[in-house]
Amino acid sequence: MFIHFITVFENVQHQRITTLKKMKYDESTIELFVTHSFHIVIGELLNKSYYLLVSREASIESEYIQTEFLPNHRCIFVRELLNKTFRSYPRLRRIKYYPLLCRKNQQLKCFYDENYMCICDLDRFSNCFTFHHSSTYDCQDHNDCENGGQYFQGNATCPSVMYEFVRNVITERSVNFQPVVCFVT
Repeated sequence: MFIHFITVFENVQHQRITTLKKMKYDESTIELFVTHSFHIVIGELLNKSYYLLVSREASIESEYIQTEFLPNHRCIFVRELLNKTFRSYPRLRRIKYYPLLCRKNQQLKCFYDENYMCICDLDRFSNCFTFHHSSTYDCQDHNDCENGGQYFQGNATCPSVMYEFVRNVITERSVNFQPVVCFVT
């Protein structure tokens, strides 16, 4: 699974640092030790399901957070939230209606489209930011991995750690939904 840490800056592009975390089939706890501040944490499962794990206005340097992957924290693809008329609109026209989605769906935590991830705040406004869903994580567009593997680079702005990620097809099976706990410090 991928854990995306988003740090928001005023008048500047946000920063996204991504960590790859291996999770066993029967594992329910994940521990993460973070040395940087962040505002938002999004968990991404290998099936491209996104979950809002942490959202806050002020970033804190060091903190212990316990959170779960819960069904009601799943970020919904925007086409599941819009009716047929709104879905037919071009993207720029459709975006104008995003603020209504949080107000109309009181339990909604987050949603996304092809280019943005949107978080519903406490006042039920949507705060959207650019989120590249199809990142290949290749190091400078170079990938020597075999068997469908890919390089994984945690921070596109300042890469310091790279991993090689290969899906294990032999052990892959349908997974029942079960809560996963994250510890972030």
